[in-house]
Amino acid sequence: MDTFKRETSLRHILDAAADESKLFADDSFDSKRVDLALKSTEHLLVVELMRPGKTADYDHLTRCRAYVHSIRYRTEAETGLGITRVTGLIIADKLANNPIVQKELGELAKFEVYAYSWESLLTTSEKRWRDFLEIIGERAPQDERVQALKG
Repeated sequence: MDTFKRETSLRHILDAAADESKLFADDSFDSKRVDLALKSTEHLLVVELMRPGKTADYDHLTRCRAYVHSIRYRTEAETGLGITRVTGLIIADKLANNPIVQKELGELAKFEVYAYSWESLLTTSEKRWRDFLEIIGERAPQDERVQALKG
């Protein structure tokens, strides 16, 4: 499992890629910037957090694909960065429910750009947290700190 840290030194690459892909052509963002870029050794994960109530439609998803492609192109050119893999994660309140969008979501996954609804992300995160606490609790059953977390 990779451990990711927030990456801020690539802001110029992310901003240029966002402009090139017209990522912010709609009002799905509170501000005109990518919400989060995380790096783990050679892997860059770009996370896009859409505003609550906004649907990830086909047009937005194709811009996300262009955005990640542009970042890959730019990081491949700057070999000194040591980034060999760029993936994306889109988190939206709603993922449009029609065949064209569903097909695009599948194509994005092949391209290593994944989508979550906020509800699914939070549910998955909560389950992983509970699983983690269970393991920790088994290893340190008398530790008051662990018991407090579990409670």
